[in-house]
Amino acid sequence: MPSVRSSIPWSLKPPLAWNQIAPQWKSGLVAVWAFNEKGGPVCSSGPNSQNYNMTTNGSPAWTGGKYGWGMQFTGSSSQYLSSAAISELASASRVTIFAVGNIASSTATWTCGSWLNDNNRFGISNQSGSCYFLISNGTSVYPSTPNLPASPFSVGMAYDGTQATATNRLVVCINGVKQTITSGGTIPTTLSSTAYPFYIGYDMTDSIYQTGETELVALWAGRTLTAGELTILHENPCSLWSPVPGNWLWRGAAGASIYPPSPYLVFPSMYFPSMIEE
Repeated sequence: MPSVRSSIPWSLKPPLAWNQIAPQWKSGLVAVWAFNEKGGPVCSSGPNSQNYNMTTNGSPAWTGGKYGWGMQFTGSSSQYLSSAAISELASASRVTIFAVGNIASSTATWTCGSWLNDNNRFGISNQSGSCYFLISNGTSVYPSTPNLPASPFSVGMAYDGTQATATNRLVVCINGVKQTITSGGTIPTTLSSTAYPFYIGYDMTDSIYQTGETELVALWAGRTLTAGELTILHENPCSLWSPVPGNWLWRGAAGASIYPPSPYLVFPSMYFPSMIEE
């Protein structure tokens, strides 16, 4: 008979101390915005000693999502999150973003990234019939894939400017599947030498405001995750944190199973109010 643990509060935060990040993800990890504060004006940035906490602008709503707490945006021009300038991105040649979100329509806007203008930016922007992966250093470059799906999704953008062939400098995975990329210019060898803030819910270069939810954003600098690693994160976003022993079956508030049993799911009490250990 499995032991049942229930009534675990949703308000607990995920562990964001450096020594609680799973070892395989530590190298190059700059920030993890996990949104499990459940409320308030600030979203913690996680393990790095730098303060890249997000400040909320306007009134995006805290909400419970598929994997934990998140932030819901309505497309209002006053709703977005912003950090201080990310110094690790200045002149970076290897950068990865992995994010989890949810949109009601594939044509809905969804975005996160570090921006100044069209010619100096790095990030993801779902808009106008495509999902753009923006990598600009002096010249606007906008590779793209089809839209993000109208459902909970993960998206990963892995940039490696050290690759000799420009077409090999970007890998994109959506829901763990490597995508065919439509060229939007020559991907540069490095990002801008100037660091810019990181925004969630706002693509300031195109004045795009998000309509949808963001549940997790993780950022690496000096490291390009592989397609296989992006697939691992899609299959279990919470593998970012060190695992606890046991084989956990995760359940939502209504008790329905929403994730398959896995020995790698971590700190489930931080995400779900009930769970069964098998």
